[in-house]
Amino acid sequence: MKPTMKTRKALLLLSFIMIFALATVGQAGADTLILKPDVEFSANTSPVNTPPWMTAIFDDSINGPNTVRLTMAADNLTATEFISKWFFNFDGDATALGFSYVSGTGPQYDTVYLGESNNTKADGDGYYDIGFYFPTQSGSRFGPGETVIYDITYTSPITASSFNLFSSPGGGNGVYLTAAHVQGIAPDSQSGLCGDGSDPGTGTCSGWVGTTTVVPEPVSSTLFIVGGATLGFRRFRKKFMK
Repeated sequence: MKPTMKTRKALLLLSFIMIFALATVGQAGADTLILKPDVEFSANTSPVNTPPWMTAIFDDSINGPNTVRLTMAADNLTATEFISKWFFNFDGDATALGFSYVSGTGPQYDTVYLGESNNTKADGDGYYDIGFYFPTQSGSRFGPGETVIYDITYTSPITASSFNLFSSPGGGNGVYLTAAHVQGIAPDSQSGLCGDGSDPGTGTCSGWVGTTTVVPEPVSSTLFIVGGATLGFRRFRKKFMK
């Protein structure tokens, strides 16, 4: 049966819906890597709040193919706690990476170390490719609720997944996707001691935290749009295009 004008218009409309949905899927294909340190691995002191204690988000949908935006947030630290070091991994030549400060309520790094070396070894454990060293002076620290954002550039295309790998083995308690040194942690409220049994006196404790898991991304609503459009098209074709 030859399709009527009404049928042809409906078919054209469905085609536009499919094209739009597929184009949106292409945009949604951008990658986001979310890491939330949730374990203290140095046998010392955990931050006071319930883990995870901080969040790192790598997002490659904001800039061009050679740039990934990194947002670091001390979103679950408390009181006097602060991040002095934060390490990440990279699947290419880390020495070719560039870092551009975008914005933030926290301080910029004092130094960033690139490449596997003792400078990027977390508490005697794994070796990392990128090591952010933040100020430790009072009044300049990366503390509770603060955020720092950097654009990371490379000599060739990279994605958020380029930073999704474990540190190289280096002894100690294992390897992690990311690791951070948290200082200014209050000692145990009852014993007055740090997690390793040491007495901080009038000072505070510290600990190394990391994670071995990636926070899963929610399923994009675009997939539902595509699924619905596909189902609608099939039903339409079955009914009108016999």
